[in-house]
Amino acid sequence: MEQIFRQWIGMHRAMIAWFHAAHHVTKGTGFGGDHVNLYGEIYTQLDEDLDGIVEKGIGLTGDETLADPVSSLSMAASLLAQQPASANQSAEAIAANAFEVIKYYVDFIEKIYSQFDSIGMSLGLDDLLQGLANQYETYVYLLQQRSRGAGMQMTENQLRLRIRKAILTEAKTTQFGDLTWGIWSMIKNISHRMGKGQRDQASVDKAMDYIANIAGYVLEDAIEEATNYEEDAQTFTVDYIMSYARQNRKKSMKSYCFAFIDGLYNFLTEYGEGQSAEDLYRKQIFRIMNQDGNV
Repeated sequence: MEQIFRQWIGMHRAMIAWFHAAHHVTKGTGFGGDHVNLYGEIYTQLDEDLDGIVEKGIGLTGDETLADPVSSLSMAASLLAQQPASANQSAEAIAANAFEVIKYYVDFIEKIYSQFDSIGMSLGLDDLLQGLANQYETYVYLLQQRSRGAGMQMTENQLRLRIRKAILTEAKTTQFGDLTWGIWSMIKNISHRMGKGQRDQASVDKAMDYIANIAGYVLEDAIEEATNYEEDAQTFTVDYIMSYARQNRKKSMKSYCFAFIDGLYNFLTEYGEGQSAEDLYRKQIFRIMNQDGNV
């Protein structure tokens, strides 16, 4: 894990340096917007994000050498040599190069996400990686528009909503499809309300138990009619869904949550008496959580 963090920190420092340089050397009629609102914002945000990456690395590995600027800057210099220079370029060339550089970094984050996932990562690290990827995908769009010479007419909020919609459309990571991310967010929110938050296994378990209990309550009559279990419907439901989650998870907490979501889908499909799992969640389970004040 230390080596993955070391590569990440080196790459992140390289991105800070590249966009800081672009901020200095941009030119032309669009100088003000490029200098302040584009490259200025990007390198400033990257600089702020560095703290979270380094602190997360030290917190998870205990290796304080991850904060050593000599090794990370040396790696950054090597990585920068592989990227196009921004000096002595036209404003259009800088924008086109910046677009390729930020795409390269988003691809890099996706690769290290897979590396962390293969060895097991905390829910907090999972959130950090996904949050940064989401932020930098915004920059991919902005730089794409700038490199094409298109005006940036969308507000930041509109842009984020559009990108989020595109992500949800493509990322059908459980049988719930687009609902996956909403249910996952619900698990994280409830884990904070019921315990120590999304980084704590026991708190995540409590959140899942809570949602599973509601599913059992919603389909209580159907369960009792279809089965002859000695335990009550809600206990049966929790056992059914949580057993599936534990058996089908990988190492990461995210995979555990997604296995739970698939288990919930399977349960609602099996005992839903013809109602879709999506409708049962939206119209009944979500409604009860809303009444409980957990939405």
